Amino acid sequence: MQHKFGGVKKKGKNNVFSYLKKELGRNIVGVGCGAYIVNNCFQNVVDVLPTEVESLVVKIYKYFHIYTVRVTQLKEFCEFVEIDHKKV
Repeated sequence: MQHKFGGVKKKGKNNVFSYLKKELGRNIVGVGCGAYIVNNCFQNVVDVLPTEVESLVVKIYKYFHIYTVRVTQLKEFCEFVEIDHKKV
């Protein structure tokens, strides 16, 4: 049986959120999906960044491309999140 975490309003009894509350024996606060929260933060931050996106991308590229260890860690992260690593 597959259980969902619960909707935005966390209603219902047949979801992971309800089971966690029951198992812990107390009320818990559901904040939603952490990935969505981070994504929303980035979307809002980009609108107010005092720098150009191209400049930011170049700085990130410069951080990684010099050191093989950093590139290896980046590739491992890309594999973990199931996205393709591409050379710039």
